[in-house]
Amino acid sequence: SGMTCASCVANIERNLRREEGIYSVLVALMAGKAEVRYNPAVIQPRVIAELIRELGFGAVVMENAGEGNGILELVVRGMTCASCVHKIESTLTKHKGIFYCSVALATNKAHIKYDPE
Repeated sequence: SGMTCASCVANIERNLRREEGIYSVLVALMAGKAEVRYNPAVIQPRVIAELIRELGFGAVVMENAGEGNGILELVVRGMTCASCVHKIESTLTKHKGIFYCSVALATNKAHIKYDPE
């Protein structure tokens, strides 16, 4: 919880993209979701969720669509605008191992694609 605008999105995206193991981040403000592509050998879903919480937003791992398949879904709380989405996506995609992240503000969900190797 806590995202209210595009600045929040940008903050999450920017900060996650700086992290090693994150390839890409896409935060959807209206859906309230973040999709993160990451390298599980470098960073784990619970760590990504914690990084988002450290930015002041709520985040929980929604789904890890099967170990080793490289897809993760998180519930992100506190997003209020596109900036929140951008912040999460930017932060996550900076990590090695994360290829893609899409965060939806409306649903409070993040979809993350990562290299399971």
